[in-house]
Amino acid sequence: MQQRLPRRQSGRHATTTSSSSSSTTSSGRPRAPRQPRAAAAAAAASAAGDQQQRDEQQRRRQRAALAPHGELPLAGRRVLITAPRQYASKLAGLVVDAGGAPLWVPGVAIARLTDAAALDELDAALARLAEFTHLAFTSRNGILAVLERLAALHGGPGAAADAVAASGVKLCALGADGEALRGAGLTVHVSPAEASTKGLAAELAASGQAAGARVLCPVPHVAGARGGAAAARRWPRPAGAGRGRRCRVGCRVTRAPLPRARPPGGLVEPPVVPRFLAALADAGAHATRVPAYVTCPALPGPAACAAEAALLREGHVAAIAFSSTAEAQGLCLLMGGRDALAAAVRERGVVLAAHGPYTAAGAAEVLGLPVPVVSKSFATFDGLVAALGDALRGPSS
Repeated sequence: MQQRLPRRQSGRHATTTSSSSSSTTSSGRPRAPRQPRAAAAAAAASAAGDQQQRDEQQRRRQRAALAPHGELPLAGRRVLITAPRQYASKLAGLVVDAGGAPLWVPGVAIARLTDAAALDELDAALARLAEFTHLAFTSRNGILAVLERLAALHGGPGAAADAVAASGVKLCALGADGEALRGAGLTVHVSPAEASTKGLAAELAASGQAAGARVLCPVPHVAGARGGAAAARRWPRPAGAGRGRRCRVGCRVTRAPLPRARPPGGLVEPPVVPRFLAALADAGAHATRVPAYVTCPALPGPAACAAEAALLREGHVAAIAFSSTAEAQGLCLLMGGRDALAAAVRERGVVLAAHGPYTAAGAAEVLGLPVPVVSKSFATFDGLVAALGDALRGPSS
């Protein structure tokens, strides 16, 4: 567990997206200009909307605390959860609180890097952290992986946090993911109102921080996907699309839909990270992509979840909840292929739900089916469970 530092905490815990009045940082680098008024007003309005949604979620939890089981929004409903272990317990707990019965079939697994070349690439980037203006995390797993490597490089979590603070790099995190940084005694400098990679790129651009920025992006290595330029070439390019831009490691990024094909037994990298890099490039930033952890299939094959697949085919699953596009790919592998999974969903009227609109779009592309239930607030899983409750409320079949 990362330990909170007793020293210099007073300046390292506040979350901010604006610059101080000083024209330079402690390391002598020029500060980003202040956020334009229009962008600040839009961010404030978005934040107010998110707060209203969080307040509503809190009211829902309070009403449900002492409610009879039959009055809970997911009472009698079995919800198949595809999140990896690191997230599944949180989502499953919320499903239980709403009266549902979670059924866990992990579509993907998250693990440490084991490839020596990938570890060397990550360590080399972290060793020159002061060369970057921003360190942009796209997931909590990326934060934990980087903190672990920094602790190994600097001799412990305390020294690692000091090294990050001394580098002058600005830390960017999505929604509740930032708590992992604060727990290590670090400041979250950029936390977009929309907790997504698209929201983060937009926040950096709107606040004037993107132009000329040097952004280090620790992202997952997707097992079975070669990534970078190779991954971009595998994606069908939409009509009229440009040739894209290069990130600093030479990967060409394009705005293109997720491919239907996949490497045998593996996953195809979803477009989330490449599109994030493209958005940064379009805003004038120079992005450096490095692997931070591995995303891979969680189970060896369909035999490992035969009982769960039977429940789905026989109509005992009310909904499937995806927290990432890769999970939809993994579930297809485990359920006998995309066509078999889609047939079971259609025949049994299974509701498909996703944690945010980008996951919904990606999962729909993978499955070839609409994903109609989408959380309005996706900083935490509360919004996903609330959306499921609204969609499934009523007597169970």
